Amino acid sequence: MAFLIVPTIAASVFLGTGRHPLVGLFLGYAAVGGGYGTNFIPGGWDVVLTPITIQSAKLLDPGFDMNLVSGYYMMAAGTVLIAVTATFVTVKFIEPKFGKYEGSFAAADENDGALLTTNAAH
Repeated sequence: MAFLIVPTIAASVFLGTGRHPLVGLFLGYAAVGGGYGTNFIPGGWDVVLTPITIQSAKLLDPGFDMNLVSGYYMMAAGTVLIAVTATFVTVKFIEPKFGKYEGSFAAADENDGALLTTNAAH
């Protein structure tokens, strides 16, 4: 669900601020993708992935054990790192390739009302 909602909101915010909406769409998609791997609050993936990590580590050290939230500090640091990296890459590399956005959503708003009125009459 987040892969549908967040990029759409990001594109709308970018369009509303005069920036290219496709850049916002790409940033939103990257943010959701990065957000699934990192978080500030331990969640369901920690419970699913930590036992896999424990079993893999036991191949090297049979006495290895760890808590379900042992990777919390790394995940919290990863959240900040991904946010900073995504912003940097977007502003310095992706956005300059798209150039200044010249489009407008005013023309689309004028047509939307007419189409809704025409379709509602049938």
